[in-house]
Amino acid sequence: GTQRAEGFAGLILQARGTTEKNLPTAGFIPPQYMALAAVLTSIAVLLLQILIANIAFLAQLALKFLRFFAELLGEHVVGILDEKEVAARRLAVRKLEPQFLGLSSTELLVIEGAVIIVALAFMLADRAALTLEMVLIYLAVGAVSVVLHDFAHRYFASRHGQDADTRFWGLGTLIMFVTAWLFGNAFGQPYRNLVNRNDEDLRKAGIEMVAGPVVSIILTFVFLAMVTLGGTWAIAGGIGFTINLIMAVYSLMPIRTMDGLEIWRWNRGLYLALFVPMIVFYFYVFSMV
Repeated sequence: GTQRAEGFAGLILQARGTTEKNLPTAGFIPPQYMALAAVLTSIAVLLLQILIANIAFLAQLALKFLRFFAELLGEHVVGILDEKEVAARRLAVRKLEPQFLGLSSTELLVIEGAVIIVALAFMLADRAALTLEMVLIYLAVGAVSVVLHDFAHRYFASRHGQDADTRFWGLGTLIMFVTAWLFGNAFGQPYRNLVNRNDEDLRKAGIEMVAGPVVSIILTFVFLAMVTLGGTWAIAGGIGFTINLIMAVYSLMPIRTMDGLEIWRWNRGLYLALFVPMIVFYFYVFSMV
């Protein structure tokens, strides 16, 4: 059996010729790995060819990824600034008499002002024409998109017996207009929601946090459907689709100051079911531009 194996192996060696070839790679690649090295080299050359052929697309895609994480960092920094200011000024939740939808008259004024500020900031970011029609569209979209997202948080916090207080945020307003003007992206917001979460369990905190992103996800596809109506509806739909998609994805990121961290701690299955499809959809949408 051994002689037969040696005879068969010898026959193969004879067919291939001598293995002691004077190869430039013989000094660092053993003879038995030469065939594998040839295959890997050919694959590398093919991949390089594909890379060169698609270099413009890949560079554009890399810039989109870079912009996404830069914007995410901006949102995170804004959140940290909010936390620092609340701690430095020792801001506490006020006990106010509710007038409408659980909101006090003071809070209603704050939200009305916030709608106008959000609309103007997004108009500046998009360099939209300052016409009555566009102002009204941005006011409506801003009111629905931003306020409903945060009101969802507020609603469930109140249902869980947590005291909440909506206040005007001057620094957040300034940040919105500065970033909208300089970078075309309106980071920050003109108001803050203070909530007393005293000894709140993970489930209640998770429900409160997931409410906002779920509202934004629903609104994303509602506004997308509006685009099919054409005319003014299509303009409003396009604006609302972009705003809510960005809000949904950013708020679901599992980092401090974002809603996603509390959702992840509470229910990882639910978190992945929301986050994975939305982040894939986000990059699909913005890779088309």
